[in-house]
Amino acid sequence: MIPRNRQLFFAALILLALVATLTWRLRQPSSEPLPPGNELAATTLAPAHAGIYHDVPGELATILNETDAVRRTYLLATWVDQHTLEEVTAIWTRIRRPPPDRSYNFEEDELLALIHHKLADLNPEASDMDLMLLSPEIVHHQKLVPQTPRDLLLNEAKSDPAGAFQKTLAMRMPPNERDHTLFEILRLTASTDPDQALALLASTRAINPAHARVAIAESWAVADPSAALAWALTQPASGHFGDPVRSAIETWAKTDLDAAIEAATGLSANHDLDYTLKGLLAQWFAASPAASAEWIRGQPNLGPALLEAAFNALSGTHPHLAASLLERPMPDDTRVDHTATLVGRWAKTDPQAARQWLDGRPRDRAYLEAAAGLVATLAKQDPAAAFDFFRSLPGDANLGNIALSLADNVADKSQALSWLLSLPPSTDTTRAITRVTNGMNPANAVQIVSGIPDGPLRQAAYAGLGERVYFYDRPNLINWLRALPDAESQAAVIKKIGYYWDQSSPDEIRAFASELRAGPALDAILPEVLRTWLKTDPAAATDWLLERRDGKTAQTQLVNSLATLAGHAPDAALQRLGSLRPDDPAHADVLRGVVQGLTANSPDTAARTLLTQGTSAEQLAQVGSLTLNWSRQDASAATAWTRALPPGEVRDRGLQSIAGELSAQDVNAALALVPLATSDETRFQIRRRTLLSLQTNDDARAQATLDSMALSSKERTQLQEELDSYR
Repeated sequence: MIPRNRQLFFAALILLALVATLTWRLRQPSSEPLPPGNELAATTLAPAHAGIYHDVPGELATILNETDAVRRTYLLATWVDQHTLEEVTAIWTRIRRPPPDRSYNFEEDELLALIHHKLADLNPEASDMDLMLLSPEIVHHQKLVPQTPRDLLLNEAKSDPAGAFQKTLAMRMPPNERDHTLFEILRLTASTDPDQALALLASTRAINPAHARVAIAESWAVADPSAALAWALTQPASGHFGDPVRSAIETWAKTDLDAAIEAATGLSANHDLDYTLKGLLAQWFAASPAASAEWIRGQPNLGPALLEAAFNALSGTHPHLAASLLERPMPDDTRVDHTATLVGRWAKTDPQAARQWLDGRPRDRAYLEAAAGLVATLAKQDPAAAFDFFRSLPGDANLGNIALSLADNVADKSQALSWLLSLPPSTDTTRAITRVTNGMNPANAVQIVSGIPDGPLRQAAYAGLGERVYFYDRPNLINWLRALPDAESQAAVIKKIGYYWDQSSPDEIRAFASELRAGPALDAILPEVLRTWLKTDPAAATDWLLERRDGKTAQTQLVNSLATLAGHAPDAALQRLGSLRPDDPAHADVLRGVVQGLTANSPDTAARTLLTQGTSAEQLAQVGSLTLNWSRQDASAATAWTRALPPGEVRDRGLQSIAGELSAQDVNAALALVPLATSDETRFQIRRRTLLSLQTNDDARAQATLDSMALSSKERTQLQEELDSYR
């Protein structure tokens, strides 16, 4: 026998030969004279492969060297027809190499194909597959007669199964081949004389009995399925080698599906046939839905596997019957899944019937899951019906996702947008509007959006349109933004696309930001513009902000920008601070940014800058954050600097900030700041911050510290109430 992998290889080779012949024909110029009028189309023929096939007879060499593919095939076919099979195959083995100027040997494949046809003439009873498998081995197999020991034994078993069986047992051959041969003999025998097959099996222990019983059951059931099943029921099953009962039923089903199912359902209680029955029922439901439906009605109990098979088969063709199956007992999760599946399939053929059935169901989880699928299907077929059904859904439905699904599936996005705009404003509605407008042509949608009253829905719609313009019409983005009716709409779009815009075109977004006046659009664009600019060139970003100075967001960003610049280039930050007059409106913001940036690396420089560059009001406003951040790095240094300040509000503000941080390290040191304060209020706040900070880690100690303090009755009561409120 030919090895299986070689069989497949040569079968593919035959098919390639046929394709190759046609392909070569298309590529080769014809050597026949051209018809009149086509002289101008003549081309020079490729030179013949003279001498390539010099080791074959001269007549055949001439044929093989023919450059016209069609003519060569014709001549080669004639030559094969005039010679014996032995002569043809002997030549085939001598040309199995490609010509030197080609990587593929078309002539070899042509000859192999012709050998196949000659075999067909000599063996008219053989199938095409047999011929295709035999052709490449024709040198060793001249006709379709079994040659291997296994083939000979199986042939003998047709007339003398007992003799063939005993010869196989006595013959020396590989164990696997012997076992397969014995199984095949049992199969052949069981098909005509099952008693003899059983006797042969009982006569030896050389083969696996479980495997053999399955083989006998399959073969026996072809001729007499009821008898085979009756015998199989008396045999033990083996999970590894199979079950003879299951094998008999599956074989029976190939010839009489109804009878096999009837027999199997009566056995399912005692045999593990659910998987087998599931497959058989699926076939039956597809082939005979009326008969299978009637059968289902007569079954009081269906196991989970059979119920699933029935439901899956009928939900697409007999939805009413499939719906009746949902009334049978089943787990809640299964009912939810089946309900959604049924409605989804039913809606594709009769959406109104599907909705009518679903409307009659309890408003439970199964209903809500199925409703989402029904809305999606209706949206594709009948948007008006989908909108109407959506409005009828209860409040506990996942309306947000259902609205998104509806919007996605309505083909006319303008219609979907108009419907969404009729819904009450909500986060889900906003998401759906953004999704729809993102998929629309902005030119078609802008008229609809412009009619929306000012508010979240309108801004969401513009945001979706802006994202569409950004990704699909970039050259017109800025002009489109300029044409928006208000800064709020511009801000909505910028919040949607700002990050991508800054990443891809930082110069362009900065130029557009320079056009904007103080307001929502500028507030939205500044964080995007500065996100990467401060990382790459904080000096330029700072200078740009110093020129603008408009709006609270610009002021905040200016502080952040100066802090970043001071952290990277302190001298540059100090230079920009020094260029401003103390009465400049931006002076306080610039000073705050510089002090914040310097505090991280050089707090003493930050402190000196605050005292030398800041006005009294600026010092009072910023000393608290300076001393707090400084004390986190070096509490003793921050304390020493603050103690050295002149008595007054600035020193008091600094002491308060230090007290809360210092108390976590040294309560006594924190309370030692109290005498340095210049006002009773500051002394009270130092005690308060110390106690609250201490209470965070040690409530008992905080209470003991309060009890030890010399306080007025009013102060003690206030501090006690503070501690109690955090317990």
